[in-house]
Amino acid sequence: MKNIFLFAAMIVVCLTLTGGTPGFSADRVEGELLLTVAPPTDAGLDRDDYLADIARLADAAVVKVYDALSLTPDDPLLLLIRSETLSTDEMAARLDEDERVLSATPNEIVRIRKAN
Repeated sequence: MKNIFLFAAMIVVCLTLTGGTPGFSADRVEGELLLTVAPPTDAGLDRDDYLADIARLADAAVVKVYDALSLTPDDPLLLLIRSETLSTDEMAARLDEDERVLSATPNEIVRIRKAN
C-alpha cells in the first residue's frame, strides 16, 4: 500500500525537478502548494476539519484531497491547497514548522516540448 504512495510522491518530485531538463519546461501556480500530511492521530477528529486547520495556517483552503493515494487510515494524505493572499513561498514558510506537514511542494505545471 505504501508503495503506491511512494510511487506517486516520486512522480511529483520528478516532475518538480524537470524544470531545467532539455525537452521540459515548468512553471508553478502561484499561491498553491501540494502537501503531504501525516494522518490525524485522534480517531475522533474529522479529517476534513484536520486538513482545513492545516491549510488555514497558510491562509489557504483545501482545493483537492487525493484520496486514491491514501489507501489506509495510517497512510499520509496528499492534498492541494490554495491561498488568495499569500505567495507560494510565504505559504511554505508558514507551514515549515508544523510537524503534521511532511512535505510542501509548489504546484508545478510541466510541459513536454517536442525535440528539435
